[in-house]
Amino acid sequence: MGKRRVSVKTRATLGGLAIAVAALYALTVSYDIPLSELASFLIGSLAVVIGTMLLAVLVVAVIKLTARLIRKIGERKADD
Repeated sequence: MGKRRVSVKTRATLGGLAIAVAALYALTVSYDIPLSELASFLIGSLAVVIGTMLLAVLVVAVIKLTARLIRKIGERKADD
């Protein structure tokens, strides 16, 4: 069996995105949703996803910095 050009995770992600786009297209056609309303929905959804990702990065940074600070304080007490 030869090497795959695209990884399984990448193919799964692209497949999921294609299904999502097809579902949104089907909804807009069947319910006559205006393009401006769909665009505002997508922008809002994207803002929520980006906000969640930024919050996750911030939480991880705070946890790592706190752990580093606690470790340094512990090292200083051990030296005394």
